[in-house]
Amino acid sequence: MSNYRNQLNTITAQRKQRPVYNDIQAGSQHDPVWTSTVSWGGMEYGRGSGKTKNESREAAACAALQLLSQDPSL
Repeated sequence: MSNYRNQLNTITAQRKQRPVYNDIQAGSQHDPVWTSTVSWGGMEYGRGSGKTKNESREAAACAALQLLSQDPSL
């Protein structure tokens, strides 16, 4: 698995920002589904889901990086 969070941390640090993750767990305790959002500067840039909190945060960071690659001015 790629380390999208590290890449995103590097980009946001260059902009004097820090990503903030918000996590929600749904499903049963034995089969959870995590959904995470990542934001900075008061704006949400990515959302992702996974079986673990780490997977969902990676997916959210990946979505944010994709958005930033489409519009670097964000």
